Amino acid sequence: MQTLARLAAAAFLAAPAFAQLTVVAPNGYASTVGNANNTFPWARGTASMRYQQIFDSSHFTLQGIGFPVLIQELKFRPFAGAVTSWAGGSWPNVRIDLASSPVDFLAASTTFASNLGPDLATVYNGQVTVNPGSTLGAGVVVPWHVTIPLTTPFLYDPNAGNDLTLDVHLDGTGWTGTSRACDTVSLVANNPLMTRIFSTAGLTATTGTVGTHYGIVCEFTYVPANGLFASFRATPSTGTSPLAVTFTDTSYSSAPGGVLAWAWDFDNDGITDSSAQNPTWTYTGCGDFSPRLTVFDAQNPPDSVVRTNLIRTDLVTADFTATAIVPGVYQFTDTSAPTPTAWAWDFDNDGITDSTAQNPVHGFGSQCSATVKLTATLNCRTSQRTRSLLLAPASLSSANGTTGTTATPSVGNFFNIQVLAPEGILVCGLTGQTYTGVGAYTASVYITPDTYLGKDTNASVWRLVAQGQGFMNGGTVGAPSVNEVPLNAPFYLPQGDYGVAVYHTAAAGAAYISYTSVANGPFSNSDLVIHPSPTTAPGLSRTGLFGGSAFGPPRPWCGTFHYTKVTLNQQAGYGVFGLGCAGPLGVTNLSHNRHPQLGQPLTVTMNNLPLSSAIMMTGFSRTSSVFGPLPFSLAGLGAAGCSGLVSPDATLFLVGAGNSAAWTFNVPNNSAMIGVQMFQQALVFAPGFNALGGVTSDAAGLVIGL
Repeated sequence: MQTLARLAAAAFLAAPAFAQLTVVAPNGYASTVGNANNTFPWARGTASMRYQQIFDSSHFTLQGIGFPVLIQELKFRPFAGAVTSWAGGSWPNVRIDLASSPVDFLAASTTFASNLGPDLATVYNGQVTVNPGSTLGAGVVVPWHVTIPLTTPFLYDPNAGNDLTLDVHLDGTGWTGTSRACDTVSLVANNPLMTRIFSTAGLTATTGTVGTHYGIVCEFTYVPANGLFASFRATPSTGTSPLAVTFTDTSYSSAPGGVLAWAWDFDNDGITDSSAQNPTWTYTGCGDFSPRLTVFDAQNPPDSVVRTNLIRTDLVTADFTATAIVPGVYQFTDTSAPTPTAWAWDFDNDGITDSTAQNPVHGFGSQCSATVKLTATLNCRTSQRTRSLLLAPASLSSANGTTGTTATPSVGNFFNIQVLAPEGILVCGLTGQTYTGVGAYTASVYITPDTYLGKDTNASVWRLVAQGQGFMNGGTVGAPSVNEVPLNAPFYLPQGDYGVAVYHTAAAGAAYISYTSVANGPFSNSDLVIHPSPTTAPGLSRTGLFGGSAFGPPRPWCGTFHYTKVTLNQQAGYGVFGLGCAGPLGVTNLSHNRHPQLGQPLTVTMNNLPLSSAIMMTGFSRTSSVFGPLPFSLAGLGAAGCSGLVSPDATLFLVGAGNSAAWTFNVPNNSAMIGVQMFQQALVFAPGFNALGGVTSDAAGLVIGL
């Protein structure tokens, strides 16, 4: 309410004698052309959008505006590219808001509301016109082609330190005419000191895409505000208590003699703590403090300003590093800032504190991955940092990324691998390489037997085996962002050949993934091969989930498999290695409730059973059986396209319900069972579907472990 009252007073007291002045942002571009064009927002035509632009306050202060101003008009100009002309046009319904930004332009949020301060005001609501005109050639500044006189002047004090947010709600309904893209300054090298946030999803969008170092050239028409305005800065505003803070008065008065007196209340308790113009005050306690300044002059009523929670002492940011000493044993080093006074480590994220040391050592045994949480305390403050660690003792990397591709919302790489380890491997996570993007993404891993070739658009032959969370850190061509992606559950791959699809999906905006465009590889060790021969087709990329546009081959995947051999740490594993054939309800899939561990019940569920019944075949071989070498084609028995993939050494007739059935094996708690490998496939009853009256399910391999 205080801000609105000051705005109203400023508008009322603005002296008619003041001449209107102008300032152009970015600073230095009043007579200099930008370096890129931009269709947002004034070249949208019939398309609606929401667009925000955050201008750094230095665009005003560096041009001599160290006092509050009333912004009265906005102007935009076309990009001065090749010679061209446009007829112009108008939108009948456009709303424009202005606000002091609560965040620096470099910290802009994808949430529109988070970039708008409490002085948010609608300054224009009505028709916006694009005037006709023409460019005069590259590098020649063009007159302003969009002029918007504000119906409500906006009070802005650049000297207070807040940046300025322009918020445009552009309703494309009713547009007529032709438009021209605006003059824009982009890239950090051109120093625009701006950020844009936009969404082309329409007026109701609440979030958008952030484009840092990118902004439209804008001319602001203003008059100096008439009256008394309290304002100040504080340095530093955060730190460890006791914290000495220097306050600098930046108040403004249009009265003769300017500001004459100051009353500082550093903790807003109603008691004046200092009457100096630029005092220093020491905060001895831990917490948030809201200093108040009241100023006086010879002409206007006193004015006050409170900066809520401006001073924050003893803020702490928890963080740590983890370094393997030997396989499975890690040294944890606290890197929290500033140094905490207490630590609480939870090494398995179960809510129980496992250590209160600053830099503990912890052993994880044969775990494949772990989620570790540190709670750091500094006086009255606490902060938490949670990290997922890949503990797998083995890894294999493929090529480094040199180029990238994008998609909304998913983009994927397809490639082949070959598991050489006879007992198979247990994959715990990936190291992803991403290109350009910034933000969280979900990595999904799909497996198909033999190869990806000819299957990249056929989702039915792929099995989702694991997912994990990664974070893109803005990589570039030749220098991708490298990020670990622990998987939600380790997945088992028996010995054999597989096609792999690694898909990235972003929560908002585009997902990114790195690949190379050179047919390189294979990359191998004694356990695994990535991009095995033939090298004529080492991979491709797609811009949609088993669809969209394809790139390559060749488009080799760039990343790392983190894994362990199941026998190395006596690990258990269960995973699909072969596909079934479709029956009346589709292909029957095998899904397991856990890896087969000693003393634990393993349950394997079969779906898509026409009669809710099947015969589970379990054997010790996937290469030969009583019927001869495997795979064994069932075409001669009347089931074309179906094959037996496992030796039926033990069979069990199962009856379930609801087109599914379950097979349960209570794994004996006997150490002699560790490392035993078996294979499974179900024979599904489907009378009348084919001459055999049945089809086969997917095939899986399992290894018993701890």
